[in-house]
Amino acid sequence: MIPVATQGQSFKGAFSYHLHDKRREGEIERLTAERVAWTHTRNLPTDDPDKAWRIMDFTARHQREIKSIAGEPLSGPRCRKPVYSLVLAWDPSQSPSKDEMLHAAESALKVLRMSDRQAVIVCHNDEPQKHVHILVNRVCHITGRAADIKRDWLKLSKWAERYERETGQIFCDLRVNHNYRRGQGEYVKNENLTRKEYEIVRSYMRKTPEQIREQRALQQDSDRQQLGQRQTFDTARFEKTLDELYGAARRNVARQISTLEGQRDLKGLFAAIVRFKKRLTGEIARQELEISRLKKTLANLGLRIAEQRQTFERRRLAETQTLDNRHRVERERDERLIAHARGRIERENMRLKARINFAIRTDKEQRFLPKAKDRKKLRQDLPKAARDSGPGLLDRIIQKLDGPADAETRKRSLADVRVETPSEAERDKKWSRKDGRGAHRKERPHRPRRNRDHE
Repeated sequence: MIPVATQGQSFKGAFSYHLHDKRREGEIERLTAERVAWTHTRNLPTDDPDKAWRIMDFTARHQREIKSIAGEPLSGPRCRKPVYSLVLAWDPSQSPSKDEMLHAAESALKVLRMSDRQAVIVCHNDEPQKHVHILVNRVCHITGRAADIKRDWLKLSKWAERYERETGQIFCDLRVNHNYRRGQGEYVKNENLTRKEYEIVRSYMRKTPEQIREQRALQQDSDRQQLGQRQTFDTARFEKTLDELYGAARRNVARQISTLEGQRDLKGLFAAIVRFKKRLTGEIARQELEISRLKKTLANLGLRIAEQRQTFERRRLAETQTLDNRHRVERERDERLIAHARGRIERENMRLKARINFAIRTDKEQRFLPKAKDRKKLRQDLPKAARDSGPGLLDRIIQKLDGPADAETRKRSLADVRVETPSEAERDKKWSRKDGRGAHRKERPHRPRRNRDHE
């Protein structure tokens, strides 16, 4: 199960696409509907999809009037993107029936809290996998309130995993892994980049690895600073809320305890007579009970405040951990991009080097001419090359390295090198795997190449 959700502004455009075949190249409009297998409407007074989208469009345009009639507050802007398009695609090996598709669509809408919204379900048969398109009006036709679609991809991901478990087969193991890691508090994001991340990655093409890391560090520092400022503001607002809820009660209880304890601890003859009288009447015992009860109330208020502060601190810690995990994923992605770019540059350098070497090898003038930095090393290996290859080759290499003028001088400096030249028979001997070890290959007579252009 693969759920994909998008948003839009025009009901007419969305329904004209989903209720007809795909346009071919050069066509402005296509009115055939061969790929539409069936349609189904929800919370609408008609089964005709052409009438349904007009009703949905009317509902979205009159959102404020519906709110006023329903008694909802008129605050907040109008819903700019009322069209919510959800695609549910099954695996090609699955063949769900119409009832199973409708049940899955209703379950997905229930997870998104859109089961009371106007919707049209369209099934297409133009792909190898079974799939349905759910076109939903985010504006409620009863209250006028727009559906909240915040973090809908996470809700749909968990729902899709649960749906596959209920059907008895898991088709997407990566989604199971991601949801498990999210449940452990880890920030997990797929390779699909947001527009902001895509622009950042595009800018990396023209920067060095140091610049990429520096830019990412600045961006992450800015994120941490913004999170710190927001958490500071949230902490101040939380403390203000706690004071509004429990501050007056705590001060009132503390004042009552202080008053009762002050009356109990009065000194002097008159205070002693009063205490004796209250002890006889049992009033002091009642005061002690009242003080104990008030202290318990004050302690309970403190425990409740401490619990709420712990919950708030856990939420702050989770936000910080989520940001750290997101930063770690971003740095890992940057390093992969840097490694990919480095490998691409190395491959380009290797191709360039291969082209240069090929050009050198095919050029007769440059064939035996190495670079200047390699001449010294090559000269050290000349005696060995002379012993292995016989006379003649040494003269040619020296002449290429030092030029014709210095060839004799170089030969005299290497006169002490003993060169063992193989005999002519040994040089002409060529081993043949076909004839056996030690046999000579027969020389073939030279035949001139035929020129077919003149035949």
